[in-house]
Amino acid sequence: MRVLVADVPEMKGRLAEILDGHEPFFVHTFREAVEALKGGSWDVLVVGLHFDESQPFALLEHVRHSGATELCVVLIRGLDRYSPVTGQGFQLAGQSFGCRAFIDFAQFARSQAGNEQIRTLIESAAAAR
Repeated sequence: MRVLVADVPEMKGRLAEILDGHEPFFVHTFREAVEALKGGSWDVLVVGLHFDESQPFALLEHVRHSGATELCVVLIRGLDRYSPVTGQGFQLAGQSFGCRAFIDFAQFARSQAGNEQIRTLIESAAAAR
């Protein structure tokens, strides 16, 4: 599974562990994400709450207007910089963009078992298309 990951650099290590066995490609700015979307065929787009200085909705808007309606988009809250209420708002907003899943990493142990649970959620979202 080819996964485009749009999130802050601090999340790269854990997301690489979670996506082990897949083909993740990491971007950290809106411009990098747009170029990657144009240049590749992706099964899943994972977008973090803190992407590009907490502006993930610009990317979601771009995806919506690009016609990539079949692209599976998964939103994540990987860092505990904001309260869980912020994550809930992010989840609701993501639903309006047609995102298939929201994963709050705070609900999972930072362990191999927790990472496997998150990987399973991402894989399930991708399989649902």
